Amino acid sequence: MSKVDQINELLHRELAMAVNQELEWPEALITISYVHCSPDLQIADIGVSVLPDNLKGTALKKLK
Repeated sequence: MSKVDQINELLHRELAMAVNQELEWPEALITISYVHCSPDLQIADIGVSVLPDNLKGTALKKLK
């Protein structure tokens, strides 16, 4: 497993824990679906899943 893959997994776990601990919002389920860092580790692409779908916009505002 490459160093970038290990960092992706670590960021995924840490972000998932942070969302679960810091964002108390019983109306929705927010999960981190993936993390992909660039090879130079300057940029991370993070996927977020929100259920129910009609709360996506509000969830993104809360995450920001």
